[in-house]
Amino acid sequence: MAFIKQIKVGNNTYDIHKKVTVTIAAADWTAATIDKTVSGMTVNDIVVVSPAPSSIIGARNSVVYCSAIKANALSFTYNVSKPTTALTFTILWVQAATTDTNKGAIINTVM
Repeated sequence: MAFIKQIKVGNNTYDIHKKVTVTIAAADWTAATIDKTVSGMTVNDIVVVSPAPSSIIGARNSVVYCSAIKANALSFTYNVSKPTTALTFTILWVQAATTDTNKGAIINTVM
C-alpha cells in the first residue's frame, strides 16, 4: 500500500505533516460526540480520517466519523448506535501554512 505524501486542495498542494492514530475505547463514548486529543493540531489543518482495518465494521455499523477539527483535538460522532468495542482511526494530517486561515477540512473515508 502506498503512503500519500501530498494532498491538493484547490490550487494549493500540501505535504502530509504526520500520520497518527486515534483509538476510542467503548467507555469513552459518554455522549454522541467526543473529543480526542491530537497535540499540535489547529482548526486550519486538513485531515484525512479512515478507520483502521480492524475497526471498519464497527465504525460503519455505528456510523462513526470525524465531525470537527479543534485546537489540539478532533471530534468524533456516532449517528446510529453507541460503539461497543474500541475503534482505531488513521489520520493523515496536513498542517496548514501559517497564511492559511479558516481553511480546515475533514475528509472521512470508509472502506
